[in-house]
Order: sequence, then C-alpha cells, then structure tokens
Amino acid sequence: MSLTYAEVLLETAPGDLQQRSFTYAVPASLAHAASLGTPVLVPFGHQTLAGFIVALSAVKPDRDVRPILAAIDGADLPADLLAMLRWASHYYIAPFANLIHAAVPPGVLGKAESLVTAAAEMPPTAVLPAEWRPIAQMLRDEPDGVSLRRLRHHFGAANSANLAIRDWRRRHWIQVVSHLAPPKDIGKHQLMIRSTNGSAALTPRQDGLYQFLVHQGGAMSLSRFMAEAGTTAATARSLERKGAVAIARERILRVPGQGPVVMPGDHEPTIAQVAALAVIREARLAAPKTVLLHGVTGSGKTDVYLAAIAEVLADGETALVLVPEISLTPQLVARFRGRFGAQVAILHSALGSGERGDQWARIRAGLAPVVVGTRSAIFAPVPQLGLIILDEEHDPSYKQDTQPRYHARTLAWKRAELTGATVILGSATPSAETFAAALGGHVRLAEMPERVASRPLPGVRTVDMRDELANGRRSPISRVLELAIGETLAQKEQVILFLNRRGFARVVFCRHCGAGVHCPHCAIALTYHQDHFLLCHLCGHKAPWPEHCPSCRFPTLRHKGTGTQKVETMCQSLWPDARILRLDRDTTVRKDSHQTILTAFGNGEADILIGTQMVTKGLDFPDVTLVGVLVADFALHVPDFRAGERTFQLLTQVAGRAGRGVKPGRVVVQTYDPENRCLQAACKHDYAAFIAPELLDREALGYPPYLHLINLLITSENDVHAANHAQRLADAWRAAPVPGLHSLLGPVPAAITRIRDQFRHHLLIKCESLSAMQKWLPIALRDLPPPPGVTVAVDVDPQHLG
Repeated sequence: MSLTYAEVLLETAPGDLQQRSFTYAVPASLAHAASLGTPVLVPFGHQTLAGFIVALSAVKPDRDVRPILAAIDGADLPADLLAMLRWASHYYIAPFANLIHAAVPPGVLGKAESLVTAAAEMPPTAVLPAEWRPIAQMLRDEPDGVSLRRLRHHFGAANSANLAIRDWRRRHWIQVVSHLAPPKDIGKHQLMIRSTNGSAALTPRQDGLYQFLVHQGGAMSLSRFMAEAGTTAATARSLERKGAVAIARERILRVPGQGPVVMPGDHEPTIAQVAALAVIREARLAAPKTVLLHGVTGSGKTDVYLAAIAEVLADGETALVLVPEISLTPQLVARFRGRFGAQVAILHSALGSGERGDQWARIRAGLAPVVVGTRSAIFAPVPQLGLIILDEEHDPSYKQDTQPRYHARTLAWKRAELTGATVILGSATPSAETFAAALGGHVRLAEMPERVASRPLPGVRTVDMRDELANGRRSPISRVLELAIGETLAQKEQVILFLNRRGFARVVFCRHCGAGVHCPHCAIALTYHQDHFLLCHLCGHKAPWPEHCPSCRFPTLRHKGTGTQKVETMCQSLWPDARILRLDRDTTVRKDSHQTILTAFGNGEADILIGTQMVTKGLDFPDVTLVGVLVADFALHVPDFRAGERTFQLLTQVAGRAGRGVKPGRVVVQTYDPENRCLQAACKHDYAAFIAPELLDREALGYPPYLHLINLLITSENDVHAANHAQRLADAWRAAPVPGLHSLLGPVPAAITRIRDQFRHHLLIKCESLSAMQKWLPIALRDLPPPPGVTVAVDVDPQHLG
C-alpha cells in the first residue's frame, strides 16, 4: 500500500505552531519524491508555508486533508542526520519538532510565495481595461513570473491587482504557482557571467572577451567582468545572444570569519603524535571507533586533528570539528584554513542568519568538506561523513541547557554509528564518563603526556588568601600576583588573568539595614556594572543605581566583591602604561568581537587579557608567560557532584595557557582552600591524582558513569503549584514499580529557586537502565499531566543540577 499521507512540520510557521505537525495528502505526482526529511510547500490557511515531512502513513485521517503543493529541491536532510534526530527525540524524551528546528538554521528553506505568470491565452494588452494594462504589461515584461505580493504592493491590494488576478485566474489568462523565495536577509545575489560550450561566430573583440572569461575560470560577477575586461553590459549581452556566455542572477554563498590564516609549520611530528595517528587509523578500520586523545595542554592535539582530517579527505570523506566556545573558533579556523583553504565552513550561533544559511547550503552541496563549529554543528548536513572531532570534549558547553537538551558528544557517537565515522575526543582533562569508557575498553586511548618540543608545563604557585586577609590585604590581587605581573610586564611578556565573575561588583547591599538588592524576576542579587547600573546575569534585567535602599529608604547603598570590570580598573591603576583587554559577555556583544579582541592580543597590541571562562579554553599565545587565577575555588562549593571535576578542569585548562612558546610559563593560583584535593591535583597537572579518587566517589554515591541521571525541572509562576506537582510525581512513582529505577531524590527547590518569574523545583531520577526509563517516563508524565501554569522539563544526562 502506498504511503499517501504525510505529517509536515512547518519550518516557517508562527509561534507555537512550529512545535506541531500537520497532516497533508501526498499527490501521485509527488509520491516518488516524498520521503522522511523532504522539504515541501503546503497550504496553510490562506498562506503557503514551507516545512519538512516527518512521518508518512497509508492510514486516511478521519477528516479531509489538503494536498502537498510541491517538493523543494536541494534542501532535504541527509538520511543519517534524520535518523540521528529521530533517535535523539527518543533518547532525550524531546519532541521531534524541537530536534528539527535545532538542526535547520532559521530561513534555510526560504519563504514561500505565489508567483504569477502570463498564459498564452491572455489577450493583447491594448484590449484590456485601462486600469489593468500596467499589470498585464509587467507580467509580459517578466516572463519568469512576478510575485503576488509584489503585484499587490505595486498596484494596491484592495483594488486593481486583486480584481484583475481573481478575474484572470477564472479566465485561465494567468497561472499562479507556489515557489520558494529566499528571505531578504538570506543569501546575497548578483549577476554572474559564465562561459558556455558553444557559440556562433564571434568578432575578434568578442572572442578576446570570451577568452578573458575562460582564463578567469569561466565564471565571475558581471560587474567585475566589465571592469577588468574593459567592456559594457551591452557587449556582454551580445555574447549571450551568440550563445558564448550565460548571464543570470545567482546566489553568492558568503564565507564568514575571513580573518588571519596560519599556515602549517614544517616541524616533524612528535613520537606521541605519530602514535596517536596510528591509534586513529586503527579506529577507522575497526571498533571501537572512538579515540580519546588525552594530551596535556600544548602537546599538539590540533596537529593530530589536522593530520587525521587530511587522511579522511584523501579518502573522499568529510570531517566535522566541534569546539565548546565561539571564542575558540577564530584561532582554530585560522589554522584549519591555513591547511585546507576554502574547503572549511563555519557554523555557530554568532553568525548572522544569512551567513548561517549560506554555510548550511555550502555544506549540503558538498562544497565544504571540513566543518568547524560549536555544539549545534553536530547537525550540519555533511555528506560522506568520515570523522567527528570534539575538542575539549569535557566542556559542559557541549550540553544544550534549553529544549532540546542534547549533548553534542552523545549525538556524535550516534551519528558516527549511523555513518561509520570515527570520533576523536580531545582533552587535557577528559570527563569522568569518557575516561571510564576508555578504562573499560569501550573507547581507544591515545596518550600525549608531554608538550611539543619537550617544553615544560608551567610552574604553579598557590597563594592562601586567608593569609592575605590576616595581614590586612583585601585586594583581589595578592602581593605575590602583583609582583609577578609587574615582572612579566617589565620583560615585555603577556599576562592572562582569570576571574569567572562579570561586572564590577557582585553584591549591592545597604550599610544601614543590611538588605541586598535583588533581581525582581530571579532569586539572585543584581551585579553592579561600571556604567552605574545593576544587571541580572540570568534574565538580563537592568536597573539604574538606586538612590535609596529599597528596604529602609536610607541612602547608604554600597557595592562589594570583585568582577572582571573591577579587576580591569585596578590593573589600569597599578600599571598605567599597560595595555589591557577584557574578554567576557559584556565585551563580546557585537558580532566578531571575540575575534577582534583575541586577534589584537595575539598581535601584541595588549599586555594583559582579563576574562571569564572564555580565556581558559584552547587559546594559544606564545608570549603569555603568566596566568593568574584570582579565585580558584569559586565552583568548589556549589551543590553539584561535578563541582570538584569542574574546578580541576578549569584550573588545569587556564594554567595551560602559560608557557606555550619558547619562553617558560608560570601560574599563580589564589585560593581560600589550598588543601582541596582537586585544586592540588590541578596545580600539579596531575590528572591521575584527580580521576582515581573521583571515580571511586562516583561509584560509591551512584553517579555517572556508574548510573544514569534524569533531572525533572518543574516550574511555575506560583511556587506552591510547582512544589505540589513535583511532590505528586514523586509520591506516585514511589508507590509503584518503576522499570530501570535505582532511586528517586527529591523533590527539592532548585539551587536558584526562581528565574524569570518562574519558581523552580526539581526531582532527580537515578537509573540502572536508561533505555527502560526512556520508554516508561513519557507515558508516566502523560498519565500525570501538570495543572495549568505548571511545566515539566526533562533533562536526560544533565550537566548541571538545579
């Protein structure tokens, strides 16, 4: 039986309709083209919209359905990508619609519209009524068609255009068909001139112009052709009439981020790099097809990536490279473009919608076999995928914290399974889950224990900030760090200072009554910023500095604590001649600001770089010889079983920014808890000392990698309603057998009890069998629906609790 009905997810639908699919009939003319993932045009109300087929069925609905109008060429989702999205929908207990929208950049399908063309039956313009003649003339002047929207705009929707079109359709004088036009902000278009294979006799002048075009590769923009060949549009059109060239308006695919290019060096690979490549070659031939590339900072992991990609490209396959932060992209792309040139495409959320659409089209067409991007690049429509690389695989940025809550590493494993690709997970500080998989033989392990050229890892000195306080020093920069910065600047070397707090001061309080100033929408204090305003770093609420305390009305407000802005001000005061840059969310609002700041620092245009987590990952500046960590234990005491792991990883990574060139590096770590096990292991660059007791603790307490977790976040504007529903779920599930369940923790209020006016409670499920839980949980949630105003979000394999 033929599959004659399709569920279509509307890519261009407004609002909540994007989360629903709608049933349409598949006409016989499209039966051969309609398959899962096919983009189509469908009628929706009085509009024509674009969408994707997400299901096919032979069962006739119990209502009349309208037919699909057309299939869209060149934008269908690859079979492996569609299969991964379906699997991810089940794995993460997320609507399939959410996965489709995560995978396809907005506007990729363009905007559907009606195109009007004149039919042969249309009478001569002269015999038409006078008010209709301009419309007929426009249709005849543009035989390829005129959009219905343009006709109505030009002639007035309420009068002549509407009346003419309605009457002419009835008389069959015109044809109105649906087509897809790119949105205004997607894709640049320009007239291109291309040489053809045949032509009539050309004059010597025309033949010279034709040969010029051929020598330029046979295609170029018409404007450039006229300028460089010294000719006119009329002459170019004469070449077209003789069949020597074709002139047409074409979409030009933009290539963003055209920054500096770093050409590959000619140094010999190290013994460890050669051995790592051998392990990767073995993985390409036989399971397990995942390699953990565990190399210390500066060991040359990127060179291994480049060599592995070159081998994959030589075999006619493609490569996908993921990085955790946009700030890492410029440096990495510079090296990749130096090696692979125009074959590299970029995908990340900081691109404009037009640029993302262009990159998606380049990748889909096979024009960019090397794709570099952040976590969402795992959805890139790459054909013949042979290699997936996750650089800094441990980084929590690979987990999406909004629906759909996927982890790029998990999807990389699944996509590799579907395509036969190999996965490389690179890190100096692998996640506990990945390292345990390597210990269990499920992942191949390639170790790179030394830096390139046998350069030493930087020496680390800890400063006990309790001693600083006891000696009356309250500055966030200790005496030891201050002296080290001064020495480094005197030697004309560079400094990176890391503090994971934005703004100027993190607390605003009243000296009369002690009350703090909090966000009216979230359960956190507002942060003071240097331009005399208060900002919530969760919801973005912004308020001017209050003249009086909101509680007691006394004019005694003060700010306390330290953020990156305050450190910048202090450094400028201590070293007035130093050139200082700051890298945090406040300085990287504008497009390409990451690249601008990092390029300036890399070019030696600044002496000190101050930043948040953005400065801890992957940056490679050979003149950086000092790294200062102002507060090393800020993440140690949060209510999360990964707190120690996060601290170890951050400190190891930021310390690794020092001494990457020929000059030795040093690190100063300021802490109030110097005896902490994780902190001590990081200061010694000793992963083994960290991971062995960490895995023992995880096993004893029942946390990943030994059990799976699912976190349920129950939210509402009414705290009581959220708490009651969370308790209702817990009570019901504790009273009945639950397949795959190990234990149920909670419910309890989340660590931040309110965000954006939503009160938050969570319920943590520990699973012995994740697959059993994934089958049971959707049914259990459906049987206990939340009351109005309450939502339940499911987070499988959560990276943060609360």
